[in-house]
Amino acid sequence: METARGLQGKSIIDTIPLGSYQIAVITLCSLVAMIDGFDTQVIALAAPEIARALDIPIASFGVVFGAGLLGSMIGALIAGSMSDRTGRKPSLLVSMLIFGGASLVLPLATSVNELILLRLIAGLGLGGAMPGIVALTSEYTPQRIRATLTSAMFCGYPLGASIGAAASAWILTHYGWQTIFVIGGLVPLALLPIVGFWVPESLRFLHGRGRDKAIARIMRRLGIAGAKPVFDRDEPDQTSHKFLLGELFARGRAIGTLLLWATFFVSLLLSYFLINWIPSITRQAGLLTEGAVGAVALLNIGGIVGSFALSWFVERIGPYRVIAFGYTVGAIAIATIGFAGSSLFAAFISVFIAGFFTIGAQLCVVALAAVYYPLEIRATGVGWTMTIGRLGAVVGPVAGGILIGAGVNAQGLFALAAVASFLAGSSVWLMGRLHRADNRLSVIDIDSLDEAFR
Repeated sequence: METARGLQGKSIIDTIPLGSYQIAVITLCSLVAMIDGFDTQVIALAAPEIARALDIPIASFGVVFGAGLLGSMIGALIAGSMSDRTGRKPSLLVSMLIFGGASLVLPLATSVNELILLRLIAGLGLGGAMPGIVALTSEYTPQRIRATLTSAMFCGYPLGASIGAAASAWILTHYGWQTIFVIGGLVPLALLPIVGFWVPESLRFLHGRGRDKAIARIMRRLGIAGAKPVFDRDEPDQTSHKFLLGELFARGRAIGTLLLWATFFVSLLLSYFLINWIPSITRQAGLLTEGAVGAVALLNIGGIVGSFALSWFVERIGPYRVIAFGYTVGAIAIATIGFAGSSLFAAFISVFIAGFFTIGAQLCVVALAAVYYPLEIRATGVGWTMTIGRLGAVVGPVAGGILIGAGVNAQGLFALAAVASFLAGSSVWLMGRLHRADNRLSVIDIDSLDEAFR
């Protein structure tokens, strides 16, 4: 194997070709993200069947959906803090064990309260896994392709949701809703030993703990036996910086920060409203189970395609106009979903366009947050933006349940969702008006995204 010496810090990864070991690590992290997407989608698809089996109103699932997302937000915060003390890998493995076990137990639930508790626990695990897979993908990917591969890893979430939608149609028909959650629990538990053996710990964490033997094993796997990562003493360690929240509102950034928070809050509220409630709403509007499943699959596929397409324009035109345009077109598409009725073709077209523009734009907002703030407060800015967004993710499904319980029909629900998309686009447009400078996303600081999950 090749021997490399004298390499400094993160440049070790930057100076070697992307090898099979790194590809395996990124693939495993993407599989964990896929499990997250699968789990989030199948609870939405199974909700009508669970409601019938337990004789509970479908509107009560707003709290069930929200509990899972609240657990995810709490889990990300706990795991981020835990990983700084025990390492990325133990936090990831514990999180996988938690959401795998909670999913296996869910078919035994007999009431709404038990469903809420189990979804909260599952969410703790799902959210707790995110800091680990973001940090490890970022660290073991060369700088020159880090943005692309980390974005590709993130696409595991909508891809897993699409797979969950496709599998659920057949499983619900032939084996019942319980089987979906048994599979959703067994897969992460089966993946646990593979991740434990194959995925490495953070080099920076190992270096800080003086674990030279563990570092040497990783160097051999990377094909650079003998290399020793030496982190410069003057290299800034972002985890030790304590920036005040007030800095996000200083130097003329106050209005921009509030608009960015509003955009991400409304955007995630909208996204999780669509992900969780499209299956139930479209079935109530006249589509069969297979049609509802196809609709949510197309929503996620549209989001994947849209994120790459809109990112291409963002890099060339600038973020504000492209993202605002995406949300506006998405608003029109969302509004038309409610009028599709039992027309499968019309529903599919509307849902795909909605996913392409609305969810695609939302993924671009993450990158916008990473470049809006100067480097010295970037991690703090991105972290607060994503925290506010997670609150929207909790509110969206709960609000949907309240509206359904109040008797709002499909047309009204999707019209309100369209208004949310339009408001998100308006916030980004106002940001662009306030900051006319040519803000191009030629480089996305993925390390800032890592910090956002701590």
